[in-house]
Amino acid sequence: MGQWFKIDRTRPEVKAGAVFRCRLPSHVVETVEVIEVGPDAMGVPHVKYNLVVAGGTISSFAEMRTLGLETFASRYNEPVSV
Repeated sequence: MGQWFKIDRTRPEVKAGAVFRCRLPSHVVETVEVIEVGPDAMGVPHVKYNLVVAGGTISSFAEMRTLGLETFASRYNEPVSV
């Protein structure tokens, strides 16, 4: 089966262990660590990740989430050195 989604080579690679950040206008910062990248039952690539949210009026919280690879890469596009 061929690859049907476009890969943007200018983005940092989304792979297990990678850490990314998303800064929101409300001074909230979402920091994520990729746990796993792989296809769902329909073959669509998804990212499982740990999310930590802090800043603004939020003290802090953390949870595990899953997003489609393209959505994840669009939102979390600031790599963080670990």
